[in-house]
Amino acid sequence: MRALRLIFPLLIPAFAIAACGGGDLVPSDAPPASGGGVSTGGVAPGTGAAPGTGGEGLGGGGLGGAGGAEATGGSETGSGGSDTNPGCTPRVHILLQRSGGMFEHPSAEDAWWDAVAEALDGEDGLLGEFGDDLDISASVFTKVADEACPIGTSVNAPAGAGDLADVLAEQKDDYFALTDPEDPQDAKAVDAPIVEAIEGATSVLTGAGDATILLIALGIPDTCESNNDQCAAEDVFTAVKGAHDAGIDTRLLYLQSSAPNENLDLYPEGIANAGVGLGVEVPQNLTCGSEDFDYSETPGDAPFEAPEDTAGVKQALADILSELVACE
Repeated sequence: MRALRLIFPLLIPAFAIAACGGGDLVPSDAPPASGGGVSTGGVAPGTGAAPGTGGEGLGGGGLGGAGGAEATGGSETGSGGSDTNPGCTPRVHILLQRSGGMFEHPSAEDAWWDAVAEALDGEDGLLGEFGDDLDISASVFTKVADEACPIGTSVNAPAGAGDLADVLAEQKDDYFALTDPEDPQDAKAVDAPIVEAIEGATSVLTGAGDATILLIALGIPDTCESNNDQCAAEDVFTAVKGAHDAGIDTRLLYLQSSAPNENLDLYPEGIANAGVGLGVEVPQNLTCGSEDFDYSETPGDAPFEAPEDTAGVKQALADILSELVACE
């Protein structure tokens, strides 16, 4: 199955478009989607409320894939209620960063990307375990040099076992085709604009009810305009707080690179706190003199997952999903 790359849509808030340098971000003009799989009409996927439909395209105000290429794969039936709380079936959108660190750390032979892919949709993967209790969807977000920003690939809700494995494998192949082509002169830089991805997901999930972004991110943040910019941490806090203000929590799986940066010590904690509406501590080395974000003198202590190695990725994700199933 060929993963489809899409341009994040017009419903990204105005400040997100400004961060990308302005201009219209237009979805693919391929035929309308049918089914619940890979979508090219929006940054994040459909609700899966009706069997086999991906919802309207994001440019049309919906949550799914009309206006994009034909969707394939995906579960045809809605997810059931939680055994723990029969009245609770939370909407969970997995937002996965695709950038160099995911494929290079902790090592090229034992990379975060492979560990996440195996945990989510490998043998006995978490999509199979939690797919009946959570209304799960997923997006991979990235940016490629000289192309529109941001771009991504989405899998519609409800996603279950087998719906994500091929997409993640194709995304890996595409990454290496861009960064390590046959002719080295054709190589392109690939990064991950986390700010715009969060803003886009917020636009899609607003009003969905019981919605959570499960953010899987690594290292120093990127935006459409900058790479590995410590100052962009504040923009990430702002985007995550904006999601919370819209009724969408953010839970974080934070993955370390091989070169830890002590200036980023408060970055994942800031995301975790902003994601659940708690105060964020001033990260002195990250604010870059800005006074745009309302920091707190009494910051929270929200949990986030940060596995020490790839062996801990599956359990870290399972812990987050277990809490969401319990509607905690």
